[in-house]
Amino acid sequence: MIYHGQEQWNGPLKLSGMIDHYEQLPDTVTQYIPEYRYILYNLSTYTDQELVGNMLLLIVLRAMRAILIKDGKNSYTILHELVFNLEKVEDKEKAKQFFETLIIYILSTRQDLELKRIYEIAKEVSLERGEVMMTLAEKLIMEGMEKGVEKGKLEVAKNLLELGIEMEKIVKATGLPEDEIKKLMN
Repeated sequence: MIYHGQEQWNGPLKLSGMIDHYEQLPDTVTQYIPEYRYILYNLSTYTDQELVGNMLLLIVLRAMRAILIKDGKNSYTILHELVFNLEKVEDKEKAKQFFETLIIYILSTRQDLELKRIYEIAKEVSLERGEVMMTLAEKLIMEGMEKGVEKGKLEVAKNLLELGIEMEKIVKATGLPEDEIKKLMN
């Protein structure tokens, strides 16, 4: 198991330790529960020198370890190193896909980091990464707008239902399918 939390790991290392009141279960039950042990990799305790091997693996492990660092300046420095290391990956298409995944992961876990600053870092390391970042940002903005429009339609439909407007008129006004509107009735 790979752990990259802020706190020290204090969970069980066996399957039986994850089952509440395991010791109170009858033998007729416990004999069928495998006694799996797992190996714990606590990334927060590893140094950069210990994270050796495949460059993509190194980037993944460093990103997972660093993602919870709440110091913005430090986070940007680490991001710069990660993007710089991606330039060393020989398979450029894989590096591009990996970059997109890395950026989405960062943006989904760290809302405090500025998209503009992330773009500047990407562009500083590589013009190509900067272009990919802009394309990705545009895509994320469009997805956000689409979700906003959909949420707005649902809100309008809900308000029209509360006003007692007929289903047929709500479907026509919002463009939502009838079954979607019916879900709002509960």
